[in-house]
Amino acid sequence: MKNFNLKGIYTLSISAVICSLLLFSASAGEADTSPAEQMDSLLSNIYPADGPGASVLVVKDGKTIIRKAYGMGNIELNIPLRPDMVFRLGSITKQFTSAAIMKLVEQGKINLDDPMTKYLPDYPVHGYNITIENLLTHTSGIKSYTSLPEVMEQQINEDLTVQELTDTFKNQPMDFAPSTAYLYNNSGYSLLGAIIEKVSGKTYEEYIQEEIFTPLGMTHSYYGSFTKIIPNRVMGYHVTEDGVQNAEYISMRIPYSAGSLLSTVDDLQKWTDALYAGKVVSNESLQKMTTPYVLSNGKNAGSDKEDQGYGYALSVADLKGHRVVGHGGGINGFSTNLQRIEDEDLLVVILTNNASATIGPSTVTSQLFAIALDEPFVEPDEVKVKASLIKKYAGDYVYEKFGVTISISYADGKLYSQTMGGSKKQLRPSSKTDFFFQNDLVRISFIIDKSGKADKVRYYSAEGAPGIDFTANRKK
Repeated sequence: MKNFNLKGIYTLSISAVICSLLLFSASAGEADTSPAEQMDSLLSNIYPADGPGASVLVVKDGKTIIRKAYGMGNIELNIPLRPDMVFRLGSITKQFTSAAIMKLVEQGKINLDDPMTKYLPDYPVHGYNITIENLLTHTSGIKSYTSLPEVMEQQINEDLTVQELTDTFKNQPMDFAPSTAYLYNNSGYSLLGAIIEKVSGKTYEEYIQEEIFTPLGMTHSYYGSFTKIIPNRVMGYHVTEDGVQNAEYISMRIPYSAGSLLSTVDDLQKWTDALYAGKVVSNESLQKMTTPYVLSNGKNAGSDKEDQGYGYALSVADLKGHRVVGHGGGINGFSTNLQRIEDEDLLVVILTNNASATIGPSTVTSQLFAIALDEPFVEPDEVKVKASLIKKYAGDYVYEKFGVTISISYADGKLYSQTMGGSKKQLRPSSKTDFFFQNDLVRISFIIDKSGKADKVRYYSAEGAPGIDFTANRKK
């Protein structure tokens, strides 16, 4: 498999954040244009009519601002996308797994502080107490199987049973002691699927269908399968330097309860509306799902900022002073995002059939939010910085958790950034250490050591977004 799919498969945000370069700038509040027209202009430029595209839904206060599809649903058959078409969701699946666990908690069949071995007694926990809540919040310390090449390169096409999938990672060493750190983890969510099956007596697919999809009228949502006929199923693609390619095969037994579900933008609106209306779980359970988990060191899982971080399959972030709750996903051929601004009752759903889009759904979501709120992002003023200073920033910076590298190069007094084999983009300074891309939401800050060299690059997908640290590769 290509490195992108190996490292970015149904992760929370890293694939969307890293590929969010080259955003077409559409200013919110342009004269004589409605929000819907501004959004349509933005999206038409991002998703060309003859390539992979997206289905997009924006709803505010229960009223649809835009519901439209762009690009092709099947390039080989020349079939354009429609907004009612079915996409792989990737890690948006985790919301459903989390809600399923909370339903069982409300029924008294599971407690959040139960050790996972109460339900999976044969799992080797290496002397640690790993709770259900640790699995929900990516704080278990269990090795994620999507970080194991022997799984993602050798077994990705195999229809593994739940036990066989568990066997691929159960004997791996722990990454850290439970509750001491946060590390996005697909193994934890596959174990939650196994627990749902053990406690409910149903398969994960049956439970989600019978307890969530059917009661909510989500008639176009499915557990992924290559043998079933799924009407309006979209083909997935990967764009390389050689052009558009069909997505590489992955058995849907591999993502399982961490990323196996398929749906439409309309069904995801039904899901979100029902979740916030107390029709899936209680308001108390939803509050737990949308509250960042606190690590043993007092910091929030997934963020150094107060009131931001990761709850139970829902991340909490700040955008221009608004609380944003949601989750993204990425899986072979697809990249997705579902986010809601709570105080504005503003929902954005973006489902794309391009796993390697230059502009990721998270960046597009932020721009659509800005248009809907009439709060445009303001590009920083460019300042002059001595070439002798910025020349020291050149080098490779690695996000070690997923093995993703940003290459910073210097030429003719300017800095350039190149990520994951993409084209070089000029970095423009807004201070001695802060840089931006023209017509883009992305911001980069260099963290300087005592010698004046950059020790880290802190990468922000948008103004006010939490930063991701890339560490300088000193081995080269």
